[in-house]
Amino acid sequence: MPDDGLVVEGLPPGYTVEAVEGEGFHEIFRQLRRRVFDERTAFEWRRVLTDDERRRLEDLEGRLAVPWRIRHQLLFKHGDEIAGWYFGVQESAVRYVMINTGLFPEHRRKGIYTALLHSLLPHLKGLGFQEIVSYHHATNTPVLIAKLKAGFVISAMEINDSFGLLVRLTYYTNPTRRAMMAVRTGEVEASEELRRHVGTGG
Repeated sequence: MPDDGLVVEGLPPGYTVEAVEGEGFHEIFRQLRRRVFDERTAFEWRRVLTDDERRRLEDLEGRLAVPWRIRHQLLFKHGDEIAGWYFGVQESAVRYVMINTGLFPEHRRKGIYTALLHSLLPHLKGLGFQEIVSYHHATNTPVLIAKLKAGFVISAMEINDSFGLLVRLTYYTNPTRRAMMAVRTGEVEASEELRRHVGTGG
């Protein structure tokens, strides 16, 4: 996992962040995730795969494990105690996916998630990503509000076999693309500048 220079600044007093490489992070995540997420209704689709399907999936996943692919695996700590985590990964040359953030109840509403967003978004923009995407339960109001305040927009909804009804949020690092989303949803009429970019072909 290459160091791409991400620094999380603005954490509340007493909190630190630690990057954890490889399977070490995912083992911690597997052990602690039920303290944050109620997974009694989650569907573990990997468990229903045949041996052949599982083997082919592992082959495909191996093709994605290139050493230069940007990946963040962070643990938030309060002293020596784990307070939560974050992980995200480069999906393509255009898109980065914020896969999962979890904070234990006693560490929420202290500014940790805000500090992460305020550090991560400009960092990813500086690297050249056009889209920063995350998926959330449609009723996860606190996170949806935090993301919308940070400049994300609702870009899709889907019914996922593992987690149910999800909202996809997208942060467009290019302001013209963000403005075009408001036009596409009917929120505003296209400005003269935006109309110049419509129907121009490739």
